[in-house]
Amino acid sequence: MTSGDVEYFIELLAPLLARRKIILAIGPLAASKIWTTQLSLVEAAKPFVLADVEGTGNRPSAEEATCYVFGIDAQTSERAFREYERRLASPPYEALAAIEQYDPDQAAVAVTNPMFTLDSVAGRSNWMARPSGWSDLEDKCVVDQVWDAARPGGCRRRPTRSIAKSREEA
Repeated sequence: MTSGDVEYFIELLAPLLARRKIILAIGPLAASKIWTTQLSLVEAAKPFVLADVEGTGNRPSAEEATCYVFGIDAQTSERAFREYERRLASPPYEALAAIEQYDPDQAAVAVTNPMFTLDSVAGRSNWMARPSGWSDLEDKCVVDQVWDAARPGGCRRRPTRSIAKSREEA
């Protein structure tokens, strides 16, 4: 991306984001640093970061963002992802209180991981909401029905097979 491209996107997004409060819920706190920097370029209001974990690397300063970290501890990345989405769907009291202090008039919008299907976070519209129907295309339990309904006679594809999750189950 060239500096001209950056200038183009700043010009394009500034009218939409200038002075707007944004709740960033994209993962680790450290991953939000680049977002907070980019939001400052379009003169958005200081964002509220709702992170799953601290993460490693540079974190936004108190001047750059208001932050709340869930501190999710899970044995697998899939469990961590699902727990993060669950907590965003129904934040604990402490997180809600912090969000309400940041945005008492509920004018903020949420920006989440685009893989989440949440329509809102703490009552704020999620601008990155992924339509829940999209996940049906990835759901291995229903995807055959999706392809069968795609056109009369269905779509040509390899047969579906179920396999064991481990050697012990085989």
